[in-house]
Amino acid sequence: MIGYLNPGIEPRNDWELLQLGVKRYQGGQAEVYAALDKEFKLMSEDEDLMETQEDWDCALNTVFEPTGIKPYPGEEDECIQIRPIPDTKYSIRLFPGSFTDAEYCMDFVDNETGEAVNSPFPFELFAGGGETDTPWLNFQGSMKVASIERIFGHKQGEILPGEEKFILRDGQMCVLTRPGKPKIRFTVPIRVHPENRPVEETDVIHLDFPKKITLAP
Repeated sequence: MIGYLNPGIEPRNDWELLQLGVKRYQGGQAEVYAALDKEFKLMSEDEDLMETQEDWDCALNTVFEPTGIKPYPGEEDECIQIRPIPDTKYSIRLFPGSFTDAEYCMDFVDNETGEAVNSPFPFELFAGGGETDTPWLNFQGSMKVASIERIFGHKQGEILPGEEKFILRDGQMCVLTRPGKPKIRFTVPIRVHPENRPVEETDVIHLDFPKKITLAP
């Protein structure tokens, strides 16, 4: 991510590693380092500098699960899935959020450039429950989904270009509606940790009941 946001800038410590990975700085190497030094000084002016650095080292060595950090264009990962939207030049992109909270993120990308864009056309997004193997989706019916930026009070025009994102859940069934266009349905993937994969039992007889039965008219 540093190579995408701040190409050619090498972090000098763990604090800069974090900053360069989440924020784009302007200017050459000297200007970026000066900006970083200024930010760090402002943060640590009331604390012992070494103590502050040790705090950041400890924080960066702690495992955490962020939600909403977007992939850079062209980034490949099995959990990053992109599907084109018919009759448009855009695609829906799903990318991973917190695994523990079963959060998946969605945004729109330009098919030609691969760059993320904010809501490129009028639409409404609805999300519902899942199958029996998604106990975290313990509700019936569906609900309208707003972007995380709108939830936090930002007006649509205030969202920085390409930063809009929607929080869904693993296994959630979703519908995108557009005026005068067919509905688009999709189901969010379910991530399964290798250690949690069910073990195939060899001493069990499985009865193959149908999953769905279509009634006669």
